[in-house]
Amino acid sequence: MKRLFLMIGLSLTLTFDLLGQQFRAFSTYDDLKRFRIEVLRAGVIGQANYFDFTDNDSCNKTCIKYLGQVRTSKNRTYEVLTCFNVSGTSCRGSSRIVVYNSDNEYLGNYWVPLPSYLPDTIIDNSLAFSIPDPDCVNRTASTISFKNGLPRIITIHCSEAESEEQFLFSSDE
Repeated sequence: MKRLFLMIGLSLTLTFDLLGQQFRAFSTYDDLKRFRIEVLRAGVIGQANYFDFTDNDSCNKTCIKYLGQVRTSKNRTYEVLTCFNVSGTSCRGSSRIVVYNSDNEYLGNYWVPLPSYLPDTIIDNSLAFSIPDPDCVNRTASTISFKNGLPRIITIHCSEAESEEQFLFSSDE
């Protein structure tokens, strides 16, 4: 009988722990969206804004940076953020270029593999990389143009020896 109660207790504990983790993940996701909007509304170009979703001092912090506005040749305006999000007990990160319309409504994002793939400025209506990266020597020559509208695919060049890397636009959060 003791084993039965022990098994039921253990099962309930594991179930509530898993539900708690899932709730925290949803809470983190909602907080991330809220923080992105706060950074967007503040409109401070180039400022790195840090948030902690891990409560672990050895993890990197989430970093959201507002790059500014880009305009298309048809005078459509997009607001652009970069977001390196770190969450969970494993300190896993994801890097995205996040795009909003002029009414601060989410349009979509480009997932890139590392924070070093995130542009850091806007030059002549294009996303640009102004900080050299020794692991990606031609990156500073790469720009991402919005002249013809929101690109479905962006290309980032690293070196002449490597092929260019392409990333798709996704409207998923």
